[in-house]
Order: sequence, then structure tokens, then C-alpha cells
Amino acid sequence: MKNGISLCMIVKNEKNRIAGCIEPIFDLLDQIVIVDDYSEDGTPDLLRKRFGIEVIRKRTGRINRLCDLRNTAFDIANTPWTLSLDADERMEPEVLEAFLHADHEARISGYFGPWMNYHARDEPFEDYKLFIFRKGYRMRGIIHENVQMDIRLRSQRAEWLDYLRVTHYPEERKKIERIALRRRRLAYAIRLEPTWYRYHWFLGLLELMAGNRDRALWAFSTIAHANSLQFPVECLNSYMALAEMLARSGFSSELDQELDAALAFHERVADDFEVEVNFRLKPWLRQARKDCTAGRFDAIRIYRFAW
Repeated sequence: MKNGISLCMIVKNEKNRIAGCIEPIFDLLDQIVIVDDYSEDGTPDLLRKRFGIEVIRKRTGRINRLCDLRNTAFDIANTPWTLSLDADERMEPEVLEAFLHADHEARISGYFGPWMNYHARDEPFEDYKLFIFRKGYRMRGIIHENVQMDIRLRSQRAEWLDYLRVTHYPEERKKIERIALRRRRLAYAIRLEPTWYRYHWFLGLLELMAGNRDRALWAFSTIAHANSLQFPVECLNSYMALAEMLARSGFSSELDQELDAALAFHERVADDFEVEVNFRLKPWLRQARKDCTAGRFDAIRIYRFAW
């Protein structure tokens, strides 16, 4: 094969799910590096007995920086490419095999693909995620960490691969617990890094899900009006969320202003690689502008996001 690849994962108490992630692609991987946050359910034993994998045990620490664990795995990996998956994600072997046999331009540092989310009681929906990237890149952020920020800060690019499809099966019974926990962690992260605006976007989403509209409005307004070139997609997402909230409240003049500001900012960041990948953004903003002009406020609804 033309491209060697390592699977890098962090796990904690994933005994019942992790084999389903690794097994389908096991024979295609050159290396598997798993950092275990001191599982108590026998996850390391299962990995050793079933796959011959010896995990690296490391705790997240007081502020629970998962990126530190992920970066530990990335540093150990010694192949040209890294595949980053969670235990509740699945990639078909045909997908990985296609990537490994393909030619990849040297100027491209990573690849996004469709991320299909299957929640137990909801219709599945598609988002996107950066799954594969070159060695040397790192996760950034205390929570909701990602690699594309590192790529952006190095003035490099990532691109979209339509076939790079991964399915996501989150554990539904933990959903309410996770919302409360993540809200607390995001609020703490904002206190530590107030201009890392990705935190505001996800906090706004979770506050909205919890019914805290005033807190959600503060979070979305903070990031949207920052017009941050480091977080262009999060800013545009927040403009969309603000637009829906204003439309539901019937504030037409404020809605006009926010949509105009969002479209102007989109033009400013249109060449950003992640803005290009998020192809739903511009059509949504344009349609929302038309709906606003026509007074169709009920039609202004944001699409679903994975969190």
C-alpha cells in the first residue's frame, strides 16, 4: 500500500464497544496506539487478549484535557498518517483501503469526511469530522478538541473526501449526564481560555438544549460578534443559531442585522478550508435571508449538529 497509517484512540470503560471499532479495520492498520484513562471495566485486558494491544495508561488530570491523552497517542504513532476514532465510531474496511491505495497531494495535511450520527430515538443525521491527518499534527483545546485548529494555525490545509465515511453510535443513556457535565466543563474552559471561541459555540448548543435561552444567547452572541478568523465555522454556526432564536421571537430588525453580518463574514472567510468543507453554511444563510425578507420566520431553523 502507498500509505502507512496508525489508529490512535483514547478510551475509558469501553469494553463493550471498542472491539466493534477496531476489528473491521484491524488488518489494514500498521500500528494501533491506545491511551487508557484508567478503565475499570477490563478494557485493557480485552485489548490485550483479543488484539495483542498493550495500552498506555494515563489520566486526564484535574482539568480533564482529553487532548493531552490524544496527543500522547499521536506522538507515539510512527506512520505517515494518523486515523483518530472513538470507540463508538465505525469505519468500513473498504473506506480505509481506498484511502491507503490513493495518491494524496503533499500540500494536504488532513481529510474530513461524512460523519453519520445515529441516536437511538432520533433520525440519523450527517455532520462532518476530520478523521485522518499527517503525522506531526496535534489536538488543541481543553474540550471539544480538534486537529483542524492546529492545521489552520500552521497555515496548512485539509480537504474533503466524500468516501471517508464514519458512523457514530453514541450511548444514549449517558446523554443527559453528558450534557450537564459538558456544560460545567465548557464554562470552566471559557474561564481559562476566554478567546478560544469554540467553547462558546458548544456551550450555547448545550444551554439551548437545557432550555437556558438567555445563557445560550450570550454564548452565541459572544462568538458570532467576535468574527474570529481562527474559529470561522463556529462564528457562522453561532450566527445561524442567533438567527433562529431571533426569528422565533419575531425580532425582524435584529434578524436582518445578524443575517447581513453573517453573510458579510462568510465572504470574508470563504477561502478557509473548513468553511469550504462545510458546504451547508452559505446556502442556509442565503435562504434564511430570503425567508426573513419574505416574513417567513417559521422557516428559519438551523440544521442539526453533533456534539
